[in-house]
Amino acid sequence: PAEWQGIRLRAREELADAFAILEERLQTRDWLFDEWAIIDVYMLYLWWRAVGSGMDPSPFPPCTDHGRRCEARPTVAKVLDRDTAEFARLEAEGWVPDDWEPHYAGRIPPQLVAHV
Repeated sequence: PAEWQGIRLRAREELADAFAILEERLQTRDWLFDEWAIIDVYMLYLWWRAVGSGMDPSPFPPCTDHGRRCEARPTVAKVLDRDTAEFARLEAEGWVPDDWEPHYAGRIPPQLVAHV
């Protein structure tokens, strides 16, 4: 437990380095490759988890925009709606541990990326 914060800080630094690489790709395009692909959903998941766990999104506006575009796709939105509903059901039934952070299901909370 004494090392937990240091490990978390180091992980955020590593994530920031990785997102900087993706940021370069997204400077000139909407998706990681020429058109939308499943890899964009995987990036959304990684972005969502990183921002949800406390990584500052402000240095990465194209990554934030990419996440918003992904979440707006009808198929992705449908999955995220289902994920949110199922998580709420599990939470209501007492299956979700009390110490879980709020970024385990759903969309990126707007307040986490509002300042970008």
